[in-house]
Amino acid sequence: MGNASWLFIEAVLSRLLSFLLVIYLARRLGSLNFGKLSFANAFVQIFIIFADLGISFLTIREVARDKQSTPEFIGSGFILKILLATGTFGLIFAAINITDCPRDTKQVVYLIGLCYIFESLGVFFGSVFKANEKMQYSALIDIAEKIFMVSLCLIFLFLGYGLIAMAFIYLICGIIYNFLNIFFVIWKFARPKIKIDCRFWKYLLKNGLPFALGGILIMAFYYTDTVMLAWLKGERVVGWYGVSFNLVHALGMLPSAFLTAAFPVFSRFFKTSTDSLNQAYRGAFKFLLLLGMPISAGGMLLAERIIRLLFGENYLPSIAILRIIISAVAFTYLNSLFGYFLASIDKQMDSLKMLGIAVVMNILLNLMLIPRYSYVGAAVATVISQFFFLLFFLFYISKTPYHYFPLRLIAKTIFACLIMAVVILLFKSLNLLLLIIISIVVYFLIVLAIRYFDAQDRLILRQMIKR
Repeated sequence: MGNASWLFIEAVLSRLLSFLLVIYLARRLGSLNFGKLSFANAFVQIFIIFADLGISFLTIREVARDKQSTPEFIGSGFILKILLATGTFGLIFAAINITDCPRDTKQVVYLIGLCYIFESLGVFFGSVFKANEKMQYSALIDIAEKIFMVSLCLIFLFLGYGLIAMAFIYLICGIIYNFLNIFFVIWKFARPKIKIDCRFWKYLLKNGLPFALGGILIMAFYYTDTVMLAWLKGERVVGWYGVSFNLVHALGMLPSAFLTAAFPVFSRFFKTSTDSLNQAYRGAFKFLLLLGMPISAGGMLLAERIIRLLFGENYLPSIAILRIIISAVAFTYLNSLFGYFLASIDKQMDSLKMLGIAVVMNILLNLMLIPRYSYVGAAVATVISQFFFLLFFLFYISKTPYHYFPLRLIAKTIFACLIMAVVILLFKSLNLLLLIIISIVVYFLIVLAIRYFDAQDRLILRQMIKR
């Protein structure tokens, strides 16, 4: 099985298992305690990049270039990672204690913070797998952690344990993830040569900084709204917001898996053929537009039934949230494409600049909208930020040889979505799963009828999907 296949399996199974866990946690913990857990996760995510500062990504590049340096690289890097991890936990501890959060929320933040710190150490060692193009180890360890976490949470929730126990389980799984990565690196690749090398640390920090900046901006873009909601409107509101956020996040496995396979194709064509790169980019644009538009349209129409089925009556406010943020799925799919595409043509710093503007916009919108409109304001801020992020990308691409904005194709997609929407409204009393299947079939029959893809598109897409 190839590396792309392992990455695809990891992306799909990890997000699917995580989302199944979210459904069960939300139902059993209730909106208040689930809100505490969601807040802790978002709060820690904003800080956790400081435990790595791009070192893990840099390790992939450097070890791939010189595999003989692996023992020294990971040995000295591990000591630096421990120092960064310690400092990061101190930062998390100090930051949460200047807030007026309840005691149990702070305890959950400590435990989730330690979990992510151990996982960050594990990711550093896991970089060796990626550098050696042995993705099966990374995929299997990640999936094993998720299966173990889901199993333990289900058992302990069934036995009557609550929020703090769930946070402890997260920590235990983070520790296991870390030691599995260390074990397989030592067993299969190299034994670390532990040493203190300040000059080498300076090199790691300096060269990892661009990667760290991207991570900081991404975490701020996706998790600031949750943290601000908790501070301004309370943890129960975060619980309502969290279930919709996690549902949309789970849907991100589709572009993630596709673009993981498409990225090396883009990168290769950038060096070999501008025409092929253009065709591959346009095929990917069409494919992600084809996926994103019906999810946005169908999700808005079926939001109430989805929330009631998955999360129950305690999460009825989540219906409005889901209707709003799922409308941006088409934007987020295309934004993901532009991010990968610009990285493949060595324009990742331009992508980061646009992301930085979108982050500032998102924060300002949340500050304006949350105090007055609560969770609806946070959801609207997310959609507006994603929309303007897309506009930034489109404007940037319009100034390059890869400009592509097919109005006629977009109109065809909207037409197919409208037919699908009519089917949903006509058969809204059907079983939800059956209705979704019928809607998907109708949508893709319309797509085939209007000849959405040409022969060259199909050829390029087969290459990327086959990878």
